Amino acid sequence: MNYLADTHVFLWWMADSAQLSPAVHDLVRTRSLEIAFSAVSCWEISIKAGLGKIRGLNPELLLPELAELGWAELPLHYRHIPKMHDLEDHHRDPFDRALIAQAITDNLTLITRDAKIARYPVPTFW
Repeated sequence: MNYLADTHVFLWWMADSAQLSPAVHDLVRTRSLEIAFSAVSCWEISIKAGLGKIRGLNPELLLPELAELGWAELPLHYRHIPKMHDLEDHHRDPFDRALIAQAITDNLTLITRDAKIARYPVPTFW
């Protein structure tokens, strides 16, 4: 695995949003690179869909959509948890903190537009 996609990357890709940078758009199209999508993001989407903050996306269809994109599923493992504890308090969002911990632990580049994430020792791409 080379990359880990932040939740908004998947949502914007599915919505064909102009908010995705051209570089990210090209990266997602490059099937030779391995992009992972975390169970943390699936959890976040499910919660936000249940609260009505995300509309038009059925969480049950996430896995087929990810398979169509060719993205690998990244479970949240026990090995990721200690890194979440060690992170500085730059970012308060627990979903983002979990993604940061996964990227650091598994040596992945995090695809994200979130500038706060760049304050952590994790490579990012936008």
